[in-house]
Amino acid sequence: MSQPRVKLAREDWIVAAREAFVTSGIDSVKIDTLAKKLKVTRGSFYWHFKDLDDLQSALLDDWQKHNLTEMDQIRDRWLKASPNLNDIGFVWLTEDADFPAFGMAVRIWARKEAMVANIVRSIDHAWIKLIELAFRAYDYGEMESQVRARVLYFHRVGYHALPMNETAEEFCALAPYFYSVLTGKQPDDNHRDLVADYLQKSSSRKRRKT
Repeated sequence: MSQPRVKLAREDWIVAAREAFVTSGIDSVKIDTLAKKLKVTRGSFYWHFKDLDDLQSALLDDWQKHNLTEMDQIRDRWLKASPNLNDIGFVWLTEDADFPAFGMAVRIWARKEAMVANIVRSIDHAWIKLIELAFRAYDYGEMESQVRARVLYFHRVGYHALPMNETAEEFCALAPYFYSVLTGKQPDDNHRDLVADYLQKSSSRKRRKT
């Protein structure tokens, strides 16, 4: 008896495209290749997308929306309390572990496509302006807040761009020093709790994979 045909959703195609994109770049996102991987015909693709550009736009939109959602989460926290850098750290440390690699792939894509580069610049600018608000709340002046915000954000992007090959334990041991150097402040209890929670969750993910 033949197996019933699986009806794929639009998100199934996006997930498959994202995996190919992160692994091998935008040029690897091809309709035939994805259809073969998903074990369906090209017709399934055209049920959900107009063409390949439509799928690529969905990938970029996915990355953009993820960043905008993270920033909205931080703003929501700041509606209840004053801006705090720990809130930014909370969102970054609790995001999907695969998202940084997705972001790096988008940045490589941006080197070849002006439209993608414009969106990346827009997201980067929004993050930096948001971080500036936290530094201003820490009583830094306007220019120093701008520079510190850039350094902190560039640090985050660079950390994911370079193959650090460090464990969660190693990262957490360095975290208080990063905090002190990047912010000019000593870590508080909220920061220590955040790092401890990150380490616990990292250990849990590691156990599930083994």
